[in-house]
Amino acid sequence: MSNIVNDIIMDNCRESVSRMWAMDGRPDLENDCIAYVYERVHHENNHPSKQIYELVIEFLSQHCTQAMSTKDYEFARDEHNKKLLSNLKEMRNNAQNGDD
Repeated sequence: MSNIVNDIIMDNCRESVSRMWAMDGRPDLENDCIAYVYERVHHENNHPSKQIYELVIEFLSQHCTQAMSTKDYEFARDEHNKKLLSNLKEMRNNAQNGDD
């Protein structure tokens, strides 16, 4: 394909992804998503087997496997609080026993 056609495909991918992108604080991830979509659209000669929104969902699904849910954060917070409480109890016991 010519450079002009490639540029048009990239512009279309960029515009489509940017229109549906909701993570304002992650332009780096948006750029990765645009590249992901472009590679798939370009590879299939601008006739992808999936719609662009499906490619965006696919990209995000692959990148979110390590994401933390609210439940994960709550568990981490609770574990951290347990450790803090345990450390405080140990410090109090040491202070009462005259240990340093």
